[in-house]
Amino acid sequence: SWTQVGRGKLGGIRAISVCRANGTVYALAYGPKEHFKSYWGLRTLWRSDDRGKTWKSLWAGHASAAAVHPNDPDRVYVLAFAQDIQKEPVNLLRTTDGGKTWTPLADEIPLSPAGYGNQIVFEPGPNPKRFYVTHNVGTYVGVEK
Repeated sequence: SWTQVGRGKLGGIRAISVCRANGTVYALAYGPKEHFKSYWGLRTLWRSDDRGKTWKSLWAGHASAAAVHPNDPDRVYVLAFAQDIQKEPVNLLRTTDGGKTWTPLADEIPLSPAGYGNQIVFEPGPNPKRFYVTHNVGTYVGVEK
C-alpha cells in the first residue's frame, strides 16, 4: 500500500534518497508555494529520521539532485546548479555531519552549459565507495575518501 509523506510542508519533490542502514530519508523539494513557479527556483534539502513523519530543513539553494550514502545517514551529496553559468559553476557539495557544514567537491567536473546536473547514484554493494554524477555534458565517477 502507499502512504503520502511530506504533503504541504515539502512542496514538489525533485529528488529523494534513503539511507539503507537506518531508513533516514532526504528529499530535495520546492517550497509549497514555489512548486509551479519555475524549474529554476530555490529548493530545500529536508531530512526525516522517522521515515517521513516529520521533516527538518538542512540546506536551501539552487540544486537538482541529492543522495545520501547508503550506509551513513550523515554523509549526503547535493548537486547545486548555476543561476548564471557565466558566473557560477555547477558544484557537488558534501556534508559528513548531517548538514551542519558543506564542502564543495566538483573541481574536476566540467561545467554544464545548461547549468544543472541530473542525478547522483551510489554503486551497489555492501560498502559503496564510488558514486556517479550526471549532467548534460556527461557522467562522472567519484570515489569516497
